[in-house]
Formats: sequence, C-alpha cells, structure tokens
Amino acid sequence: MAKAANVKIGVSIPTLDNPFWVNAVNFAKHAADELGVDLSVVASEGKEEKQLADVQSMIATGVQALVFTPISTASAPGLIKLVNSSNLPIVVVALR
Repeated sequence: MAKAANVKIGVSIPTLDNPFWVNAVNFAKHAADELGVDLSVVASEGKEEKQLADVQSMIATGVQALVFTPISTASAPGLIKLVNSSNLPIVVVALR
C-alpha cells in the first residue's frame, strides 16, 4: 500500500475513559500506521472548552485535516466554523 507523504491528521474525541473510544482510537492509529499518516489524538474529557482549545491547537500545529466528535450539539457549529475558516478538510463523527 502506498504511504502518505508527511500527512498529519488531528482527531478530537470526547473521552478516553470509555472502551468505545479507546477501541476507536486504537483502530484509527492502526490505520494511520498502515498508511504512514501522523495521527494526533486528543481527548477533551467531556469539556466543550477543552475541545475548542484542542482543535485550535491542532490547527496551529499544522494538521492537514481534522476528525472530531463534538461534545454537544451546541458546540458543533462553532467547531465546524473554526475548522472551515482554516480551509482544512473536516470529518464530523456524530453518534446517537
């Protein structure tokens, strides 16, 4: 499989205190390793403010795309606007 050249993707998840998210991160890391992608994962500990700060920090460090699951439906539009203003590809993972 072809390796990605210096691709850095940021991932923001709600928590690492839940086995679901631990498994999701492990899968994402495995896929990133297989593709040669640098994956930066942060957990927001269920705090909207921390997730916003984490996403801002990942943008500042030069990620080329972002994947996140918003802490709440109230915080999602602000996060999407922030990422869109940075002209980065974004994947929003919404769970019901």
